Amino acid sequence: MPNLPMFLRSLYAAARPSWRLLLLVAMAWAWRLAMVDARLDWPTTPSTRLDLLRGLLWDAALWTALLWLTGALGLVRAGHARAPASPGVARWFAAVGLLPLLAWAVLCVPLRALDYGHCYMARAHFSAESFVYLQGGFGAVWFAPRTMVLTAVMLALMALHARLLLGEYRRGTLLQQHHIDGEFPFRRQVALVLALLGLAAGGRAVAGQLRTPPHPFAHNIQPEINLIQQFLAYRQAPPPPKELARVPQERWQRWQRFGLVPPGARAQAEYPLWTERLAEPPLTLPLRPGAPARPNVVLTLMESTSSVFSFALSGHFQGLTPQLDRLTQQMTVVDGYFNTTSPTIAGTVASLCSVFPSTHPADLGTRKADEQVAKLSCLPAILAAEGYRVVYVGGGDTRQAGTDVFLRNNGFSEVHAAGEIAKRFPGSPTTVMGLRDDVVVAYAIEQIQRLEELRSQDQRPYLLLIATLDAHEPGLAPAAVTLPQQPSLAVAGVPDDSDSRQQLAAYYWADQQIGKLADCLLAPGRREQTLWLLTSDHAPFRTKANQALFEDKSQGWSFNKMPLLIHDPLHQLPARLQVLSGSLDIAPTLLHLLGQVDHPNAMLGASIFGRRPQLPWLVGRVGTRSAWLHTPTANRELPTGLLRDLCQQKQELAIAPDLPNACDVSEWLDWQDQLWQTRRWRP
Repeated sequence: MPNLPMFLRSLYAAARPSWRLLLLVAMAWAWRLAMVDARLDWPTTPSTRLDLLRGLLWDAALWTALLWLTGALGLVRAGHARAPASPGVARWFAAVGLLPLLAWAVLCVPLRALDYGHCYMARAHFSAESFVYLQGGFGAVWFAPRTMVLTAVMLALMALHARLLLGEYRRGTLLQQHHIDGEFPFRRQVALVLALLGLAAGGRAVAGQLRTPPHPFAHNIQPEINLIQQFLAYRQAPPPPKELARVPQERWQRWQRFGLVPPGARAQAEYPLWTERLAEPPLTLPLRPGAPARPNVVLTLMESTSSVFSFALSGHFQGLTPQLDRLTQQMTVVDGYFNTTSPTIAGTVASLCSVFPSTHPADLGTRKADEQVAKLSCLPAILAAEGYRVVYVGGGDTRQAGTDVFLRNNGFSEVHAAGEIAKRFPGSPTTVMGLRDDVVVAYAIEQIQRLEELRSQDQRPYLLLIATLDAHEPGLAPAAVTLPQQPSLAVAGVPDDSDSRQQLAAYYWADQQIGKLADCLLAPGRREQTLWLLTSDHAPFRTKANQALFEDKSQGWSFNKMPLLIHDPLHQLPARLQVLSGSLDIAPTLLHLLGQVDHPNAMLGASIFGRRPQLPWLVGRVGTRSAWLHTPTANRELPTGLLRDLCQQKQELAIAPDLPNACDVSEWLDWQDQLWQTRRWRP
């Protein structure tokens, strides 16, 4: 039996990490820390610090175990443990031992790179609905330059490490034998035991995530496991429940009291939200003399625009958006308007249909036959039934996120997207998002003129939806566009970094194009016939690149205040209106102004000129990522998984006792998912 000092020295020799092992662990940690940094969500509480520590330990355990396992298997001897090893057998076992390490490393690098790109762009790990945005040739947007550089460095380190490891294997020095009194190969056995312990620890994390996936903001998430999980969830929607769960009457009454379901909705009905008309009171706004009976309607959704970038709306960045500032003097400004969902397809669905989109992209028709897609009651279809031509103009690829299927299933008779617009303007420059805003606006103006000509022939008005692109993070303006430098025109408060300047240049460029559209729509003769609502599809994502733009400006992370400007040829609107409102209120507001409230619908929002001022709170959601509750005095944004946990633990949202609690919001959001799954929005 060996003496204790020799035993301890041998144990240390067997267990001490080599520089190769430390390099592997450092690579794994680099990815985790980069993803945390990309989300700008460094741990600030003991629980989140513990989560990050768990993630680091699990990464270290997995990579360390794989290297120890490689060493142990590389020295397995044929026959008796002390018998001479057969070189062929030893090499075969070493090759088998290297396979898990190399396979894991090869898998981790691209998958963690993709996840890091998503963290950089969307401030969260991948979720199932994230995959829908990789359709339509749109994948390049996730690979920011910093992501690609980090990926290349990691691949180079991995290749160097593999080469050195294989070189040691060929020399037979992969893991030296250490005998105690000549009795047994101690180091190989210790390595094998350590490997099994490490695999057990790291495997526990993987098994726990497979059993109960953490929310997409978790610090302890295993990115590659999560990404594979979410891809499988995206490819196969969960089986729909056989029937819609009945909401207890007490819960339903709370939802109605808080305005989460409209008056007239019935908890026990087959289609609970389906009502015969919008529950809006008669408009009390005075009519304009000579108001048209049926005005044309233009809805413009500016890409990723927050009120903070308009000096007239926020007091920040004076000179950045002179056209938008000018329009605040010519149109009605609605203060207190927030985005309550993201990204673009979600904002479009919310604005047109007054519902939160499904958390599974297949429900919008991305992979289902038309007859399997949930039927909605949307503004375009309602106006189409009233004889309107309904037209979409946008510079993106409408295959992305199933936009084309959604538009055509919900009232649009014409969809003009990147492919068709490019034929009209051949050679137009593009970005990773699609065609630039100047081309989109020029094409939209042509469509306005065409639709007006058609109306002169058959008296049919039109609804035109215009979607811009270039303000999308990280800023997609032409390279030649720079912020004005003249002292009299210089933009105030510009951070001194290239990322911020690139993003602000995109807002400056996008604002110029909105000015051209405004000159068209507000021209004499046309302004008297056109109802124009100008807003954004959603607020900007908060990322590493644009963080400096939001410093000390009291803006949220996913849910921010946005511009909402209205020109109404029918009514004499006030110059400025203070109403807490959100994305779901756009369609009811337009229908209310148009006098089209007597239509069956399943809309969740309310008109800002009707019921909305009596509802002093907003609820928002971003897919399976986060939920948000805003009140006149406070707001709370948190992961949807944490919201469910608070409900199960009977904890309050710590806002106010007379406002919706965690269970109100959590169960309301889950119930909406069931409406999608069972297709119970409308008959």
